[in-house]
Amino acid sequence: MTSSFAYRAPDRTFWFSGEGCLWHLVGHDFARVNLPREVANQFAFLQAITKDERGGIWVSFGGHGLYRLADGIWTPYGGRNDLPKTGVMTELTDSLGRVWFGYPKSHLAVLDGDRVRVFGPSEGFQLGNVTAIYGRGSEIWIGGEFGLELFDQGHFHNIAAVNDEWLRGISGIVETANGDLWLNAISGIFHVRKAEISAALRDSNYRVKGEHFGRHEGLPGIAAQLRGLPTAIEGTDGRLWFTLRNGVVWLDPAAYFEKAAPSPPPVTIQSVAADDKSYAPAPRLSLPAHTSNVEVSYSAVSLSDPGAIRFRYKLQETDKDWQEAAAATPVTYRNLPPRSYHFSVKASDTNGDWSDAITTMEFTILPAFYQTGWFIALCVVSALAFLYTLYLLRVRQLARQYGMRLEERVSERTRIARELHDTFLQTIQGSKLVADDALEAPYEPARMRQALKQLSTWLGRAVEEGRAALNSLRTSATETNDLAEGLRRATEECRMLSPVVASFSVDGDAREMHPVVRDEIYRIGYEAIRNASAHSKASRLHVGLKYGQDLAMSVGDNGVGIPESIINGGTDGHYGLQGMRERAARIGGQLRIVSSVDSGTEVSLVIPGRIAFRGTRSTGIE
Repeated sequence: MTSSFAYRAPDRTFWFSGEGCLWHLVGHDFARVNLPREVANQFAFLQAITKDERGGIWVSFGGHGLYRLADGIWTPYGGRNDLPKTGVMTELTDSLGRVWFGYPKSHLAVLDGDRVRVFGPSEGFQLGNVTAIYGRGSEIWIGGEFGLELFDQGHFHNIAAVNDEWLRGISGIVETANGDLWLNAISGIFHVRKAEISAALRDSNYRVKGEHFGRHEGLPGIAAQLRGLPTAIEGTDGRLWFTLRNGVVWLDPAAYFEKAAPSPPPVTIQSVAADDKSYAPAPRLSLPAHTSNVEVSYSAVSLSDPGAIRFRYKLQETDKDWQEAAAATPVTYRNLPPRSYHFSVKASDTNGDWSDAITTMEFTILPAFYQTGWFIALCVVSALAFLYTLYLLRVRQLARQYGMRLEERVSERTRIARELHDTFLQTIQGSKLVADDALEAPYEPARMRQALKQLSTWLGRAVEEGRAALNSLRTSATETNDLAEGLRRATEECRMLSPVVASFSVDGDAREMHPVVRDEIYRIGYEAIRNASAHSKASRLHVGLKYGQDLAMSVGDNGVGIPESIINGGTDGHYGLQGMRERAARIGGQLRIVSSVDSGTEVSLVIPGRIAFRGTRSTGIE
């Protein structure tokens, strides 16, 4: 009898595959069991066998179907229409009596009593072809094309390793009595200790490590991926047997653990490159200013299995955690600012255990002159000095403006005081003298009448002079925002002082003016109009405004003129002309007074446009 398949049932009997049949070994006797007629010629495709708790034998012929043998009768899919009809790759009956079926393309089914439950990618099951199922209790280990998962209490737990290749193509699983896992995979045999499994179940991001045996450790082949599943079993003597494509190997775990674990290889830093220029490694390396890219090359030598060495590195000043690398590839850091840096690297052994020995190198990127501390401090001091200078200039400007305003108020009060003294108070004083004269002859009706008539005239003049003084306190900003309209009203008010015929003209379009400049021009114009109305004895008065590149104002009359001594400021008691000059000088204007007995008086004022008009340049007056 030749056989390519063997199965040991829970009742300690054996089943073997034969040509067109199965052989059942009970004690020392073989019994022939013929295959179902429809698959009698497909005995070479026999894939998996398991015995359920009711004594039925489930036999998979791969893509040719699944059959259950009970009481000598073969039933396709055990009479279950709820089982997937794709080829079963592996089977297992666990200690709870559940029958497990592994399928291609990430599908798994479990028959629990009379209930079938099917798992697939929609439940998060992503193992590809299911090629190994193993369980000692309620926990079921499932291995496949793409990894390993544990099924427990209705949920799957994915297990990841430090090297993903160690869990690829698992076709054999054994869990020993101490809780360790032994996996037969396409990359070799992988041993995972119970403590690593517990850590992976607590933290889904944890990657297990363990002992790996591959070609470098003398393993002669790789695990089968299609026929002859499962490929790992535990003997009654504790030895583990693993089937490969080209043979069978065994391993005694007890003897293996007596050997010393491999130590991680030392790591050396080979070179440092800064902007494509190489430097020999040194404990403290200085790199030139303007360095933008730094590349560190390192390596570790392992004679047993160089490809199993893994690395962790970290630049302490920029990396929060260790960065892992499967090979000793150069590490590049870009756009590092000038300062000192510490680069650390360590390696694992061939089983994934990390070394406590860390190789560290310090390098410094020198700063350019504008990145040095003294230059930055100088810039800060310069900026503070500049801001302080601006502050002083602003304080001086505010002080100057405040002084101008104060001077303006004082000058205005002085002018009003002088004006009241020259006009209003003198008229009141004259009225008092008339009243006193009348009181000296109370019984002379003619003298009393004449005195009252004179007193009425003088009191009327006092009223007009008082009104004129009050009007001079007004500003164009108060009366109106239109300078021309303000001067028109001033002309009408001053005409009460004499029956002069006034005319007014405006040349050009009115423009927005600075309020202080506008008020000063108004006061100069008002003073000129009042003087012409009160003192010139003129019959005609003309007021003109011209808006051009500059602002021009003129007030002219045909009166008796102003004596030259008064124009030149040589006579005390006449402060109107002096106030006009002071106002013109304050706003940067040019005041010109031309007067003669024959032609009368003309007062002209010209203010530069950059001062008078807004929207050109700041006047510096507020």
